Amino acid sequence: MAPPATASRVLAEVARRFQRTKAARTGVVARSRLIDYEDLLHSSGCKDGEERRLAERDLDIAEQQGLVEIIRHRRTGLRQQVRVIAEKEPELFAFVGLAAPSAIRAEIRTLFENAKEFPVPENRRTEWTVFCGTMMEDVASGRSIAPFDRDNLAEIEEMLSLLAKLLSWKGESLIRFASSVLCRNSKRLEELQARLGTCLSRITHETVTSLADLGILPNERSAWIHGPLKIILSDGKIDLGLLHGPTRLSLSDVIRGKVTTQAQRFLTVENQAMFHELCKLRSNVVLATSGSEGGFAHSAIISFIGQLPRELECWHFGDSDPKGFEILADLRERSGRVIHSFQMSYRSDTTSAPLTKEDLNTINRLLFSTFLTFEEKQQLETMRQAERRGQFEQESLGSPAPNWPFYVSTKHPLSAA
Repeated sequence: MAPPATASRVLAEVARRFQRTKAARTGVVARSRLIDYEDLLHSSGCKDGEERRLAERDLDIAEQQGLVEIIRHRRTGLRQQVRVIAEKEPELFAFVGLAAPSAIRAEIRTLFENAKEFPVPENRRTEWTVFCGTMMEDVASGRSIAPFDRDNLAEIEEMLSLLAKLLSWKGESLIRFASSVLCRNSKRLEELQARLGTCLSRITHETVTSLADLGILPNERSAWIHGPLKIILSDGKIDLGLLHGPTRLSLSDVIRGKVTTQAQRFLTVENQAMFHELCKLRSNVVLATSGSEGGFAHSAIISFIGQLPRELECWHFGDSDPKGFEILADLRERSGRVIHSFQMSYRSDTTSAPLTKEDLNTINRLLFSTFLTFEEKQQLETMRQAERRGQFEQESLGSPAPNWPFYVSTKHPLSAA
């Protein structure tokens, strides 16, 4: 008898439940899996009415074909449970139009078996073969095959192909370039790098634990810099004070250079738009921004701050919302410098956006931070009581004046290191 034209939801639910059993993962049936009858109908959306009638019809058809057994009360005949006949698994899954677990196991095992023959360096051949063989055994035994996903065969095949290519990778390149070469997608390696690293560690017995160990490096961090400062390198000196516009400085150049300046102040700016407005003033203040979407300072900014003269006065100009104060606290913690907050007062606005649950969680956490001053925590407390973000964006302050402090005079708050 053909499967019901309604493509039974209840039998699909039976199949899905069977997929989660050890019998489905291994093909070995220790004991039959029993499913509560009413719970099955409820979870498949067939508890009442016409849906229930059709579901019971489909279960009867499946029982007639020997795919399931309906357990009934001995005296009343009421249906109590459904037992999947594991030996009939292929027929059950074919009946509902799904791939059978036994077929999926066989396909996954074949993927690892075929991968044994992928080209890898001769010094990695034994390690690679052992890895693939071990994964085949894990598939057969029902053990976890993490970081591979049993439900995504295409991705398993993709990762195995990538692993073989990675073991053969030569030279040093940024991850986006390597990803374009290996995946024809500049971001795919970044998406998979943690899981690939886990596999590489197993294959090489922890001699290779990440893509970086193979010469595939994180995308270069850089910082936007402007102001009267000089970068002294081993082969020359760069005077950034001669430039009217900002300069993007890579992390590698930040690390290998020495920074000198005659300026009195250094100011990090959270938002790029405000950073560029301040750069136009040529105000004799050293300015920097990471330009990252998340607003948090990345490694290039932190390294640059570490290169600045210790006597240079450091400030941070951020949005005055909860995230802005979180960025300030993070900057202080990671740089280890005394950094004063600049123009980060709560500016009340009854029409502004209400605080979200995430905002409140951030405020509650920051009120206990050792990297915010008492005055800054008072601003957060005022915001919490107002239940609104206020005019928090830097741009809401309007156009800056030509010289420090750019706006109405700012006080010098107690600072956290």
